[in-house]
Amino acid sequence: MPRDLRLPGILLAVALFTPRVVFALDDWPAIQQEELKMTANPAHPTDAIILNHEKTLDDNRRHEVVYMRIKIFTEKGREWGDVEIPYFGTAFHLTDVKGRTIAPDGTITPYAGKVFDKTIVKGQGVKLQAKAFALPNVQPGCIVEFKYTEYWDTGVYAPRWIVQERLPQKRAQFTFIPYSGSRDVVDMRGNTRRVFFTTVGLPSGAAIKSINDRQLQLELKDIPAFEEEELAPPSAMLKWRVNFYYGTDKMAKPAEFWKEEGKYWTKEVEKYIGHSAAVAAAANQLVSPSDTPEQKLRKMYARIQKMKNLSFEDRSEEALERFRTEKQPQEQISAEDILKKNEGKRDELTRLFVAMVRSINLPAYVARVTSRDETFFQQNLPDWGQLDSEIAVVQGPDGKELFLDPGTPACPFGLLDWRHTAVQGVRQTPDASTAL
Repeated sequence: MPRDLRLPGILLAVALFTPRVVFALDDWPAIQQEELKMTANPAHPTDAIILNHEKTLDDNRRHEVVYMRIKIFTEKGREWGDVEIPYFGTAFHLTDVKGRTIAPDGTITPYAGKVFDKTIVKGQGVKLQAKAFALPNVQPGCIVEFKYTEYWDTGVYAPRWIVQERLPQKRAQFTFIPYSGSRDVVDMRGNTRRVFFTTVGLPSGAAIKSINDRQLQLELKDIPAFEEEELAPPSAMLKWRVNFYYGTDKMAKPAEFWKEEGKYWTKEVEKYIGHSAAVAAAANQLVSPSDTPEQKLRKMYARIQKMKNLSFEDRSEEALERFRTEKQPQEQISAEDILKKNEGKRDELTRLFVAMVRSINLPAYVARVTSRDETFFQQNLPDWGQLDSEIAVVQGPDGKELFLDPGTPACPFGLLDWRHTAVQGVRQTPDASTAL
């Protein structure tokens, strides 16, 4: 007999001998009778509530286990029975996806169907997919729960815990098991890295605890729902969160961190731009001696805009990787390589523009900024990943600086994409150093 058909009878028998708890036949947490009897959220009227939310990331095993239990109160709350689990890129794999529905009387219906792959974001060089499935028999009063494991192929990934969700949460527990040799992790610069973390918005008394000198854990109760507001900053930056890092001791001193990271970034940019005769020849073919500086800039800007922008092409990740590795490793790609290919990603095109401008003896630099539709720069958080886009800074004959965005298609000369306006970041200066 199929397992899902005989479960209700077995559970009923078990329930007769266990008046307070219904036990499952799998490794699910026990279901409390008070959870089954809940009919509303006393603190705040909502369509559903997260009863239990658990995450455990183990960097030794390269996986994260996620579990969620949700109580459905209303017809509208039934939407939480439609599950989407996002994952990014081909290096991450979702496995052991399971789900089930528990009726108010304790009857359990496991999900026995297929889990489908669904593309939820596609374009601009990005493909975000999700594992999707609809849990069975979801009705007001029931409980739905699901769990899964995410694996990755290589590397270590210190987690970013976004604590708040769209629903209130009765309990949440987040656990991080750092790589056991993290004190011996050495980055590409030869620096030894340790584990650091920063917290944002957590209530008073909340703390990251060390468990057995091996795990870092945060446990919270009665977490309020995050409410989206129109025209508000990116929600991920406003929610309660904890950011972990593998880094040097400078992580504890953000000012030193940004100075050091900016130094290495400048070195990388200068190596990429180089002093290419081919880039200089291409630039000089575009301009005339009689052109004003602005006319020269406009012609080079138009040239970059006509190139294929891989960040805004509907290209697969595999195609982008082939582009990177066709002739040389990615770290050896230069502005001259992008010119010869006549295509590149947005930041590569921006750096090529700066290289061309410099080749006709106009001062030009690169700035790295945040995209304000996703995040905003927080100088006290030692996370270089906050800065995700590069723009060009050109110094005119009058000494005034012009900020340009050649890597964004159809962005008019003299303007920036709205995502790059009124933002902060780091930038090169005339002495090749960086400034915030």
